[in-house]
Parts: sequence; C-alpha cells; structure tokens
Amino acid sequence: MSGRHGAVPHGLPDLAGALEAPYDADRSSSDDLGTASGPGRSSVTFVPISQPWLRQGAKLWVRHRLALNHAFNTVIGGALALKR
Repeated sequence: MSGRHGAVPHGLPDLAGALEAPYDADRSSSDDLGTASGPGRSSVTFVPISQPWLRQGAKLWVRHRLALNHAFNTVIGGALALKR
C-alpha cells in the first residue's frame, strides 16, 4: 500500500468508487441502487434540481432513506417533493 488516502492496494479494483457511482449519478435506476421498485417507477432523477448544493443534499437524503429500508417508490416521491 502506498499510504495515500484512497489508494487501491495491490491493483485491486476500486470497489469504493464502484459502490459510490450510482449515488453520485444524476439519474439512477433501482437496480443500480440495489433495491426493488414497484410498478411504474424504476428510476430517480435529480436533473431538474439546478442548485448543486440542493441536488447533493437530495442525493444524500435518498441514500439515507434507502439505507433505512424505505420503499423505493416512497423515496422517489420524497425526491420529487425536494425538486419542487
């Protein structure tokens, strides 16, 4: 290991980056986020949020809600409210 923060030891793939990518994206599907979705809604988008600080906050809020096992459709509804 090189001792640098974020360095990948011994040529292993950057798993942390791969796990973070779906949450950093402006559009993510339920499959990308590792959760099941109900009929009709299978993705969440943050594209309409023009303020970067609010977009980042909304992404963190969605991640937190999914970590607490909230239903994906409920989380999408909350994200929609944040966009409005």
